[in-house]
Amino acid sequence: RQRQMCIRDRDILVGDVNFDGKINALDISKLRYTVTLTGAMSSLEQRTAKDINGDGSINVADLVLLQSFVLGKDSDSLAGTIVTIEQ
Repeated sequence: RQRQMCIRDRDILVGDVNFDGKINALDISKLRYTVTLTGAMSSLEQRTAKDINGDGSINVADLVLLQSFVLGKDSDSLAGTIVTIEQ
């Protein structure tokens, strides 16, 4: 299931943290690594894919939502949404 939300010009699948076209346990692992690194630098594309709740921060809340999405218990997160970013 994919939701459409147009922001700019390059398509990003929110939750696909490793950009392989799928949202799965590998993305959870990569996001968990990011959350544990304080001040980790990310590109706009990476931040967009990792910000599961859309609040502008990448933290444990995003990790919990991504885990729920992968387990099929998604609530109102942006996981699975395609966001387009202008280059």
